[in-house]
Amino acid sequence: MKKQTIAINTPYVRPDAYGSLAVPIYNNVAFEFQDAQEMADAFCNRIKAPDYARVENPTVTNLEQRVKALTGATHVTAFNSGMAAISNTLLAVAAQGTNIITSHHLFGNTLALITKTLQRYGVESRLLDLTDLKTVSEAIDGNTCCVYLEVLTNPQLEVADLKALAAMSATRPPSAASLSAPPRRPLTSLALSAPMPLCPTTLYVAASTLGSRPMS
Repeated sequence: MKKQTIAINTPYVRPDAYGSLAVPIYNNVAFEFQDAQEMADAFCNRIKAPDYARVENPTVTNLEQRVKALTGATHVTAFNSGMAAISNTLLAVAAQGTNIITSHHLFGNTLALITKTLQRYGVESRLLDLTDLKTVSEAIDGNTCCVYLEVLTNPQLEVADLKALAAMSATRPPSAASLSAPPRRPLTSLALSAPMPLCPTTLYVAASTLGSRPMS
């Protein structure tokens, strides 16, 4: 199927009570259960059902399932901002005594997160020219937890070789790629073997003021 078909035909986890063709926006916090057993099963993940909105929301779950179908990802988690996605990704792999290899030319808030906020918790930042593969290879050591890059850096538009960096870190630290601008064929970092792609929904799902092409 083409991308457009996949995007609109990803099945819902549960049929809508009123047969809506689009998943409604659920803005409630709690959910009703038929009995105590169903509630226990939901909270223990024995059945696929939302238990509490901060854990799972049907609207968000549908978005995650559609992105998963479009990308072939093993798992997709949606966040309410790009910085939330970046922060959670780096916090998942970083720890005191580890280091993150990245570019000097990052979005300002991301650069501050890596060089200032995470540094307070004992995470070293190594700012390199990611277009120099030899330098990057030499900088990776046993304490490197992640190679982080933007496909197009913001705002300098530096373009690193994502495929080469992903291959370089395949047997060492994982690479996290932020798709900061819409490529010709969306969500391509998975195809280029970046194990942790960060995909901005403002560019791919909600269209964009940058004039991104439709999915095909």
